[in-house]
Amino acid sequence: AGEQFAVLRALEIAFERGYRLLRVRSDYNKMRIVLKDDYQAGVVQEEHNLRGMILRLARKFDQIKFAWIPRRRNQEAHFLARKAVLQSTPVVREDVERFFRVRQHL
Repeated sequence: AGEQFAVLRALEIAFERGYRLLRVRSDYNKMRIVLKDDYQAGVVQEEHNLRGMILRLARKFDQIKFAWIPRRRNQEAHFLARKAVLQSTPVVREDVERFFRVRQHL
């Protein structure tokens, strides 16, 4: 779920900044394939989950490509993400917090 939340936040930031064409790179290939296939098929998740939130937001862009990057080539991003987690105050979002609460009870 952490990887999906990172993709969601990246899309939100890109949308706020006015980007229309995106390439989302991830070393989590299973997630990337599901997002790519659903996006290309035009699937719009109505469920309130992270994948649904990503796909609904993705429809607002002109084009998104979900690309895979091997973990060994993604070390800088991994380092920056860990550093940000250690240095920042957590962002509380009711929609995402609700998603994590539901998953904990499963």
